Amino acid sequence: MRTAWGNNATANATPADVMAARQMAIVPAMADMVADQFGCPHVSNAGGTDSLANPGSGLMGIFDGATPETLPNRTRVLVAALKAADSTATPAAITNDLVAAYCPVVAHQTGLSHTQKVAMLQNFVTGAQPIINATTPSTN
Repeated sequence: MRTAWGNNATANATPADVMAARQMAIVPAMADMVADQFGCPHVSNAGGTDSLANPGSGLMGIFDGATPETLPNRTRVLVAALKAADSTATPAAITNDLVAAYCPVVAHQTGLSHTQKVAMLQNFVTGAQPIINATTPSTN
């Protein structure tokens, strides 16, 4: 990576070195190895061809510690914030952001098979559609 930033030093970091650094660093769940191995969308500050833009304000971590009881309200909060940040956001774009935020939570579920985790994520997306498609109430 450092050679991509113009550093001319020898690129001598091994995969083991990178893993050790990741264990020391505070890496958001959306960027950790478990989420990556599960296939969660990549999120970056600016977005790009292979990542979604992080909307900021800690929104992508909104599902950390969510329970089945708190999940719907947290989903409504995130959807409202995404719509407020970009009034032209399509339902597909909002769904992508929701998946990016919730996927790492699912990836870290213990005791579930890969198939069960995929089903959990699909059920979340299905349940979120009415919230995404609801009109945002006026604040006037």
